[in-house]
Amino acid sequence: MTVVCIALLLLGSKTIMEVTILFFTLSVLAVLYVWVRRSSYCRRFQHIPGPKETWLLGNALQIRTEEFHRQLYDWYKQFGPIYKIRLPDTYMIVLSGYEELWDMFQNTGLDLAGRYNNFRMSHHVRDTGLGNRFPDGKWKLLRKIVHKQLKQYGEGMKTMEKAVAEISEYMFLQFSNASDAKRTLDPFDIFKRTAVKIIALVACGERLADDHPLVNSLIQYEENVWDMLGDLSLGSLLIDIFPLALNLPIRASRKLKHLDNIRDRLARELGQLGLKHEGSLMTMLHDCKNNKKESRGVGPVGVLHEDDIMLTLITILFAAVGTSSLSFYCLINILAHRKDVQEKLWNEIRTNSPDPKKNVNLLNRPEMPYSRAVIYELLRYHSPAPINGLRLAVKESEIRGIRIPEGTVIAPNTWTLHHDPDSWDEPEHFKPERFLDNEGNLLAPNHQRRKHLLPFSSGVRVCPGEQFALARLFLWLTNLVKRFEIIPAEDNDVSKIDPDNFRLAFLLYPPRYHVLPKRRSGLNTGHCTG
Repeated sequence: MTVVCIALLLLGSKTIMEVTILFFTLSVLAVLYVWVRRSSYCRRFQHIPGPKETWLLGNALQIRTEEFHRQLYDWYKQFGPIYKIRLPDTYMIVLSGYEELWDMFQNTGLDLAGRYNNFRMSHHVRDTGLGNRFPDGKWKLLRKIVHKQLKQYGEGMKTMEKAVAEISEYMFLQFSNASDAKRTLDPFDIFKRTAVKIIALVACGERLADDHPLVNSLIQYEENVWDMLGDLSLGSLLIDIFPLALNLPIRASRKLKHLDNIRDRLARELGQLGLKHEGSLMTMLHDCKNNKKESRGVGPVGVLHEDDIMLTLITILFAAVGTSSLSFYCLINILAHRKDVQEKLWNEIRTNSPDPKKNVNLLNRPEMPYSRAVIYELLRYHSPAPINGLRLAVKESEIRGIRIPEGTVIAPNTWTLHHDPDSWDEPEHFKPERFLDNEGNLLAPNHQRRKHLLPFSSGVRVCPGEQFALARLFLWLTNLVKRFEIIPAEDNDVSKIDPDNFRLAFLLYPPRYHVLPKRRSGLNTGHCTG
């Protein structure tokens, strides 16, 4: 109606001067209207401290994209554990302290459990899938199915252990070849490829060959998704604020449409693979979709659609592959430069798994506290997702006495939690011993240090693959160190393990590096049996 009235006014004007005056008047009124609405919105957040902002863009121009996590830490030191920053279209409340994060995770129920997605992400995942839905009935069903499948492959399960061992032989073979040739290698793609094949097995029940074209497609897709999530370029922000800009011939628009095409192609290929294997996650999801009685007790059936299934699989892919492969990539270079840590690992491994021809397995894990402490310290030190999944306040709530208005975006700042010197002694140093007691035993889960470690989030949206990820990292770490000593290449400077030099693109990327693997004595090949 407003547009029609403006058009009639403009058409009724008889001179260029009248049109100009009318257009100018309407423009001023539009600016005043936006200003009043913006001022009213901003007043809802006046009680929360934060950096100085501009009227139109807020703090957007202050953001240092590739080191945003460190910038949030600097603002935490200035404004405290709860503060606000304003993006062009919304306010974001940043939570950095343990008490504040724990209050949100454990004490606010579903009020702060919504998932914030910018327009690009909502468009790409169609506001469905496990990682992006509000925790409604369908979300709970998807989570229950995924948790059941990951549990089947998780803690203490021979199925998972055997599968990881078989697929990881690709990784060990690449290290073995480099050792035999006395050449260095960059293991980034090796770890990524290994992780993709393991997740594909869980999702589709298919052991993909090393040269299977789907492996390369999945890797390309996973990297492009994280790139999109971390993209704060002007073109991307324009699409988020004005969705019609998706139709403009700009780089951000082309990237998103290209990613949509990869998503659709992968959905078809994964669907064809998964339905061939009884017991795969794909089959379990389709059992519910097709209202089959053999839905294996996972809950009500007949409520899922094809988008729910495919985007749940894709969510698991880019959530599980990126975090675990990047963390392990970070760890191997730490071991190369920290001979003391590598030597302690090696001594614990050969004590508890002395046969050089047999793999370390999950039954060894309770007797290997140092190996487990190394993994916990890795997740603290690296913090692969330093801003742990943006939340959305679906109802007005309160955290530590501070009111959080409905519709507010909330950023769980786990990087600051994991690197706060008030909680961690020398947080800039890699010290696995911080997770061990005086007798060398692993600290109990209710110990203060363990409670301050939240790489998998907590509460309603805790990562359902936590135990699967921890088991996978344990098997990778112990069996790689059992086979090889890791030596840094000549151009591999120690500064590359300093997290201050890591680059943020939603996930935290360590600098690329090369290492020289050296085979342990007693191992004639890279292969061990279970």
